[in-house]
Amino acid sequence: MIPVLVHNGKSISESLVILEYIDDTWQNNPILPQDPYEKAMARFWAKFVDEQIYVTAMKGVGKIGEERDAAVEATRDLLKLLEKELVGKDFLGGKSLGLVDIVATLVAFWLMRSEEMVGVKVVPVEIFPEIHRWVKNLLEVDVIKKCIPPEDEHLSYIKARMDRLKIKSVQ
Repeated sequence: MIPVLVHNGKSISESLVILEYIDDTWQNNPILPQDPYEKAMARFWAKFVDEQIYVTAMKGVGKIGEERDAAVEATRDLLKLLEKELVGKDFLGGKSLGLVDIVATLVAFWLMRSEEMVGVKVVPVEIFPEIHRWVKNLLEVDVIKKCIPPEDEHLSYIKARMDRLKIKSVQ
């Protein structure tokens, strides 16, 4: 599925493009920094999460044994970079919620909530204390609280999605 935003009768697709459009259109609550360097870094990390962490984590879905273990290790290696980026920060963008936090929220909640279902701790607190601290910070932000689905509904969705991906990987 490709997300689409329709605004003023015009369609905009792809998550990162939509988020940048929102930032450009509704400037009263910016999600990208004003400083050009900081803005470039936010775009880099958002793209890194979207194209590296998410894609790598999804390679392990439906896999067992060595294939799954390899995907988990590769995902952890990428998450370690994010872990370092979070040291000393409340959010990935610094003191307030920003683009990278919004993009990474999906990955963090998807991975953490699906761990029990798949029987593998991808993001253990012992290895990723900063990511766990960051998730707690996210859950204190009203807009995030309102957007995160209840755990049981989210797990049902994750299970259905994993089942579809397993079927596709067999074909």
